[in-house]
Amino acid sequence: MKSTQHPILMNRRTFLGLGGMTLASLCLGSCQLSKVKGGTPPIRPRLVVLEMNGGNDGLNTVVPFGAGAYYDLRKRIAIAPGKVQRLDSMWGLHPALPRLADRFRSNQVAVFHGVGHSSEPDLSHFAMQDVWRAGLPQGFRGENQTGWLGRLLDVIGDPQAPFGGFSLAPAVSPMLRGVHDYAGAAEYPGAGRLQFPAGLDDLLRNALHNLGMPTKADSTLMQAARQGLARSLPIADFMNNLERLDKTYPKTDTGYSLSFAARLLAKNDWIQVIHVPLPLDFDTHVEQPERQEANLSDLDAALEAFLQDLENQHLADQTVILATSEFGRRVRDNGGSGTDHGTANSLFMVGKKVKGGFYGTPPSLTRLDANDNLVATMSFQDVLATVAEGWMGAPASEVVPGGKPLPVFRA
Repeated sequence: MKSTQHPILMNRRTFLGLGGMTLASLCLGSCQLSKVKGGTPPIRPRLVVLEMNGGNDGLNTVVPFGAGAYYDLRKRIAIAPGKVQRLDSMWGLHPALPRLADRFRSNQVAVFHGVGHSSEPDLSHFAMQDVWRAGLPQGFRGENQTGWLGRLLDVIGDPQAPFGGFSLAPAVSPMLRGVHDYAGAAEYPGAGRLQFPAGLDDLLRNALHNLGMPTKADSTLMQAARQGLARSLPIADFMNNLERLDKTYPKTDTGYSLSFAARLLAKNDWIQVIHVPLPLDFDTHVEQPERQEANLSDLDAALEAFLQDLENQHLADQTVILATSEFGRRVRDNGGSGTDHGTANSLFMVGKKVKGGFYGTPPSLTRLDANDNLVATMSFQDVLATVAEGWMGAPASEVVPGGKPLPVFRA
């Protein structure tokens, strides 16, 4: 689109990214001023949540190669013992995760066994994503309309600098929805970019600024709209000035997303939580061996580049990465080289302050439920409570009521 067609140029994705940032009440300008006036803020713990949407197959990610039942039940898609990235005599990682396996051997990866819903599980993507994002067994139903990361930011967010969370998506994830909405969203560094015709930059910027000024006659809704508009310019400039893809990252969508996350963490000391919906499809009903290998290989390369980048940016000691997925897959394959929606899953957490190892009790492969699914041995709320209280310093009772934190972090 050429600049002669319209004075302010935005495609749909750009508009959604900008709207997500402004409506979420970000205030980059005031945050930066606060930082200058008050000196350097204290180092805060950071959390990056990787969402593996679609239901990643935990049994072929954290592989029980030492269990004969695994091979009995998965004759078509089981990973041979000789190909597994071995972690001990029983467990190993998928062969496409060599870098993550090295991190595990360096005691920087915690693996959680048997994570699932504490009550009767639902095998719907939407229902279980709703549950995980809310951090509550009932999801967003009833009176609760906040997500677990939103509640986390409500507790630890600095009211003088409401710029605490970010979704790498067109709009803020429900996961980050809180009472104060300390979050914004953009898919890529240029999202929210405003392009003005030559010679009209100052004029149109002033016009947007004036439109954002409140008046006594404004309704509550208009006040909110003006507030969002007033904040859009500094936020858009901030996003546009972020560095592009670091050369050390793989040139993939996942690499680009994690490079963007690193730039956000390095550029602004107030961002404490970043949500990254991985641009990969983990819903492997067919062709799982090929598709999961491609997904995990992509993630392994990008995640290692991200961790190295955090080290170079002196952010490694204050950042933890949590990978989640709404559910696992069935134990038996479906006869079409794939697996259908299941229940309990294996998840992982990575960071220099993570006490590496296995946590929880692996679900039995021989005592399945009435639907031939794994029986969860750890509530998903325990995982969320662990990172909320143990790492971010917020009482689990205020963020994930019912969750029991585990001792996963070093002092």
